[in-house]
Amino acid sequence: MNRHKTVYSIQQTVNSNKLLAILLLLFVTILFSQNALASETYSLEDLYKIALERSERIKISEEDLFIAQKGKDKAVAALMPKLSGFGSYTKYTEDKYSSSNTLIQPDDSKSWGVRLDQSFSLSGREITAFSISKGNIEKNRFDLHAAKEEYLLSVSASYYEVLRAKKALDIAKANVERLTKHRDAASVRLKVGEVTKTALLRAEAELSGAQSEEIKAKNALELAKAVLARIVGIARDYNLKDP
Repeated sequence: MNRHKTVYSIQQTVNSNKLLAILLLLFVTILFSQNALASETYSLEDLYKIALERSERIKISEEDLFIAQKGKDKAVAALMPKLSGFGSYTKYTEDKYSSSNTLIQPDDSKSWGVRLDQSFSLSGREITAFSISKGNIEKNRFDLHAAKEEYLLSVSASYYEVLRAKKALDIAKANVERLTKHRDAASVRLKVGEVTKTALLRAEAELSGAQSEEIKAKNALELAKAVLARIVGIARDYNLKDP
């Protein structure tokens, strides 16, 4: 009987541990899911950094500059003299003698040397190519700088456009809230006979117009956020920090 109780107690402990592990795994999964679904918040500096890292146009300009630098290295190589070395070794297997029986051939012979060559075309093509390569580097460096400035300017403009649209939506919401209270007050005053139905209809018309403006402001904000997300290369569900 005691052995059965011990086995039952062990099984209960194992089941409890399994349940605890499952609950812990479920909690961790929910926590990570919430973090994954949370909207990212970016400052203007964050957007600048992300934009420069992900911009295909910037990468192409950087590659053009790299190619221009390699072109200069190639032009410099054409101006450098060529240094070469040579050597030879000969082993003689037979002795040779002169008519006076004098040995005239050694056992072996060696020769070596270093050669320095430099050639230029009559038109000075190599020097011209080197000058052009330096100009290409400067051109591509300025192009890269201009591309970055233009790109960051578009990011900045889109960023402030989102903030402007958000402010316009806040104003539209406040206007709807104000006119809703005005409409409700007109309805109450109509019931007690202080105003005519015309005043209530006017208040409802003003509220309807304000609600229409709120919808337009919402659409404008969504469009501005979509444009900024496309330019920078981020998900559309995000928030912005005020500058």
